[in-house]
Amino acid sequence: MQAISSRRLPFVLGIAVVVWALFMARPYTGLRHDGILYMGQVLQALAPTVLAGDLFFAHGSQDRYSIFSGLMAPLAQHFSWAGIQFFWLLVAQIASYCAIYALLKPSLDSGLRLWLGLLFAAGLSHGYEGRQVFSFSEDFLTARTLAEPLVLWALVALLRKRMMAAVLLVAAAALCHPLMSLPALVVGALYLMEHDRRWSCLLAFPALLPILALGGIAPFELMLKTYDSEWWRWIAEVNEVLVQRWAWVDWQFLAFEAAVLWIGARHLPSSLSRLCRSTLLAASLLLLLSAVGADILQNQLLTQLQLWRVLWLVRILVLACLPTLLLGLWFESDSSKRATARALVTLLLATLLVVEIRAEEGWVLMVVSAAGLFAWHKGLTLRLVLAYWVGLGSVLCIVMVCAGMFWNSFLPWPMGYLYQPDLPLWFDFLRLPAVLLSLPLLIWWGWQRGGWQRISSAAFFACMVLVCLPHWDRRSEWTRLLETGALQRTHPFQAWIAPGQSVYWHEQLAPTWLLLGRPSYYEKAQGAGLLFNEGTARAFGPRWDAWQPVRKHVQSCWMGAALSRSDSTLCLTPPLVLVQQLCSTQAELRYMVFDQALHSARGRMPALAVWNPQLPSFPDQRFYLYDCQQLV
Repeated sequence: MQAISSRRLPFVLGIAVVVWALFMARPYTGLRHDGILYMGQVLQALAPTVLAGDLFFAHGSQDRYSIFSGLMAPLAQHFSWAGIQFFWLLVAQIASYCAIYALLKPSLDSGLRLWLGLLFAAGLSHGYEGRQVFSFSEDFLTARTLAEPLVLWALVALLRKRMMAAVLLVAAAALCHPLMSLPALVVGALYLMEHDRRWSCLLAFPALLPILALGGIAPFELMLKTYDSEWWRWIAEVNEVLVQRWAWVDWQFLAFEAAVLWIGARHLPSSLSRLCRSTLLAASLLLLLSAVGADILQNQLLTQLQLWRVLWLVRILVLACLPTLLLGLWFESDSSKRATARALVTLLLATLLVVEIRAEEGWVLMVVSAAGLFAWHKGLTLRLVLAYWVGLGSVLCIVMVCAGMFWNSFLPWPMGYLYQPDLPLWFDFLRLPAVLLSLPLLIWWGWQRGGWQRISSAAFFACMVLVCLPHWDRRSEWTRLLETGALQRTHPFQAWIAPGQSVYWHEQLAPTWLLLGRPSYYEKAQGAGLLFNEGTARAFGPRWDAWQPVRKHVQSCWMGAALSRSDSTLCLTPPLVLVQQLCSTQAELRYMVFDQALHSARGRMPALAVWNPQLPSFPDQRFYLYDCQQLV
């Protein structure tokens, strides 16, 4: 390990390469996903009456648990949302990676281990929840964006024994997003109790919860309540909060991460090893509590706490610490064991890549890797020829996975106005995990060699930055339109739709809120808060059930488009018969918007109004406003 520590890298070069990898792995896509919900909360804070009748706001939203809207609303009065989002994402990304750097540096110094930890954290998948719906350091602005760097810096303060700073930082994170900070409290408590048994007094706090629940103190009184069957069915179908919905490939992914933390707890430097142990124990306890309390007992409080969110800390720690463990094997000092150690490294990298892409065959490599690590722990080594074959097979596995990922780049899948055109093939090639992680190593190696190799490495890196940077902003023209028109609320459809009148914009929530300034009648994202509020569940649930035929049509259409690589925008307009069924059964539904005209056997159905957003790449794209009373 001493040889590794001596491989120091210039700070500026390390930062530059990590930032480049981050830009390559995560192009900027702008407003999407939960970012739309949080932006809607800001609009609601600015003009409470405009969206008051929307399902997401009518019965109270999660906004009451966060200061996010209170912080962003004053800014939104003076700046564009595109600028606000970009600024806070930039600040949060810088703060998060600086925190990871500060977390690793005391134990790993400034050597290759530290920079590879940052590189893995930047270049590999950030998904942490079983179904990969949520990620850390997301590329859209939410309250999680603000809470995550605060939590990471709280852990840094904890490891440096600055308790007051850690408490203040985690409290600030809780004000932004309590669910993201709660796992850090558990990890921190376990970390302290392992070091000093006197901290076991912290166990008194969970014992207070039943007392608070019996006292009727919100939200702890929910510990005494369970969901009824109908409400629970909607939660299970709409929300991504139950571990019972995770597939086998999700659990093998978690098993790999647990193995990395377990090995890290045994072989990393003291502070990091303690953090790995605390995080592994916290994740095991919270996942078990979530599975029993939420999935089995259907307890309201334990379901709403979403205790599985501890996995975001697990993911960061695994990515940051895995390179140190791999390098420890790669630079094995005993020459007789070196070939076996390096074969194990390539095998573990192949396992990581296969598990990352959620391949069902990942368990095979996991079993082989586990057997190899166990044999290594017992002092067994492979014959030189066998070690070479294991290494070669692992490399071929990595190449095959990357080749399969790259092959998808050759298959066109038109997405219409919703997405930017496909990235250049060379850009997709550079984004392959094996390439994305190998190029920085090549640059660092050339820099260490000095002379003309250092100059060549610097020139090559500068060329890559200049060529790749223009492709980082991948916002579609439609997304840019939504971001710029979000606070203006001037749209031709508004002449037909009275203020406060709900509108159904098919498969989209953002344009209803941001362009029309009207409540949305139905969109799946509006059900994000139904597990927190019974009123939202009772209002949203029947509409969720009513839209089931439309969802089935869209899902089957999208699946067919994905398999045939045909134009998926055709899936954004359901058949007229389904639209008429909705109009006849939903008494409060009046206006509907589709991005294609509705047709009957007699021809095109008349629309109230047609709008062309003048998208440069899609000049013929139009949206059609229909009145349900004219369709039935």
